[in-house]
Amino acid sequence: MTMVYQKAVTIIVMERSLSPVDFKWVCAGAAGLAFIGLYHKWYSKRMEGVFDRERILRAHQELERFGLDYGSSLADIYFHGYLEIILPKGLSDEGFKGRVQKYKKEQQLQKEKFPEKIFVIVHKNGFSPNSYDEHPRFESRKKMEFEVEGRSGIRRRRYQTSVYKVKSFDGKEEITVVMEGAPCLRQLYEAAKVNPALKEMSDAVIATFMKKIREKIDNDGYCRGLCELVYVDDSPGSETSGRGGFDWLANKLFEIVKLDKQEYFR
Repeated sequence: MTMVYQKAVTIIVMERSLSPVDFKWVCAGAAGLAFIGLYHKWYSKRMEGVFDRERILRAHQELERFGLDYGSSLADIYFHGYLEIILPKGLSDEGFKGRVQKYKKEQQLQKEKFPEKIFVIVHKNGFSPNSYDEHPRFESRKKMEFEVEGRSGIRRRRYQTSVYKVKSFDGKEEITVVMEGAPCLRQLYEAAKVNPALKEMSDAVIATFMKKIREKIDNDGYCRGLCELVYVDDSPGSETSGRGGFDWLANKLFEIVKLDKQEYFR
């Protein structure tokens, strides 16, 4: 019994001159007041999450102004900790283009439609499959492996990237691409599974990541033109979700390569 209802009953007990009809309406009013009190408490509790989310969004936007939000941080880590290492040509390194050319020669792929850039697949939910060859239009080729100068206590640090042969929708044409999902976003996906607040904010984090990583690549003279970001909206029910997403991705890769390397298709 709520405090409001108890007070109402106390008044009723004290006021013995009430008629049965009045007594009935007073009881009904007391019950109504009790219900309103409980409803207000429930509604306030329910709205706490909404207000919290709005507060988190405001904080995210404020941090984004200074590049200190989660999405910007992931972009910094991925660019400066990976792309900036594997793409440019260093003093004692042939750079990404040189490694692709060397790979083509070793694998006898000089005549293949094989652009000298890396395709980074960004999935909306952060999850990227262990391999894209689960779909018949993708076929794994030997990984491209290379070493760079010592880093983080590892002398001659070794890196590797996946290479795929991709078939056209009618199966009559093929392209070969260096392609991978952004590993930092897979880590975001795993962390969001155990952090509800992070899961709620994942869309905003990935959107910021895409914006910032594009800016970094486009503004870097050594990396510009060597990395292609492909965004896949694999939300449930979208045309790019499930196995249909692999078809969409294959078509998108062909579209990009045809625009970039028209001489391949003459």
